[in-house]
Amino acid sequence: MWRYATAVLIAFSQLPSTARAEQTVNEFLKVYDSAKPEAKVIFHLAIRQTFNGIEWVNSYLQQNDQRLYCPPSQIVLVDTQLIDMLRREAKISPAIGNAPYGFALLVTSIKLFPCKISN
Repeated sequence: MWRYATAVLIAFSQLPSTARAEQTVNEFLKVYDSAKPEAKVIFHLAIRQTFNGIEWVNSYLQQNDQRLYCPPSQIVLVDTQLIDMLRREAKISPAIGNAPYGFALLVTSIKLFPCKISN
């Protein structure tokens, strides 16, 4: 139990304070990559919560036949895939590396899962 509590405290110390703006993709990935495996659970939680918010907005918009992005119905993205999406997008479009990771996750989702325009 103490081992888990210590890992959580270490991970929280690596996250930005609430007084600071959201981490950029580059900052998030740098700290994530240097974190110990037991501390990475906090980063997985942060990325999952951020993506859950994006999914809720998309679901809300879908009620009015609008969506920000259109993933295949059978896809379920896990935390490590979300981080990999950000990593790949930052390599393809270096400017996204300087964007807040939540915004970058939204932009990347729109880019990877565009909605078909119906006539």
